[in-house]
Amino acid sequence: MELLELFRGLGVSLPSHLKGLEIKGITDDSREVEPGYVFVCIRGFATDGHLHASQAVEKGAKVLVVEEELDLPVPQIRVKDTRWLLPFLARNFYGNPHEALTLIGVTGTNGKTTVTHLITHVLEEMGERTLLVGTVAYKMGGRLMKAERTTPPPLVLWRFLKEALTE
Repeated sequence: MELLELFRGLGVSLPSHLKGLEIKGITDDSREVEPGYVFVCIRGFATDGHLHASQAVEKGAKVLVVEEELDLPVPQIRVKDTRWLLPFLARNFYGNPHEALTLIGVTGTNGKTTVTHLITHVLEEMGERTLLVGTVAYKMGGRLMKAERTTPPPLVLWRFLKEALTE
């Protein structure tokens, strides 16, 4: 994917020499960086991704998305709020999979897990493919994965939506 596609529609100006740059992936976790990735520096609750940017560059990050310029030898795209931008970058990277899916959301105080499992069961009995993203677990096809958080991070959620198209 070209860097321009990753930022399409997000109101971020890219230098012309970077627009055609090919990227292989995107992450906000320096431990997951592979050569050709974009590393998004998120100010977290426990740490600041800017502090791990040098590790990301050592592992092959091609571009950094930052809130403050860093003294590192790779192109940096400076934005006001990387945490706000990340879900939109993830959506663009995974190709807007939500547009080809039927989504059902369940809200409320009690019974959400029960209701979502009932809906999933009924749809599967009807022969439909399903993806369940819940507070306890994520279920796609025959795979059941324990949820690490009550809400999956943006990159995980968009990857699941993309995989739901092909599972």
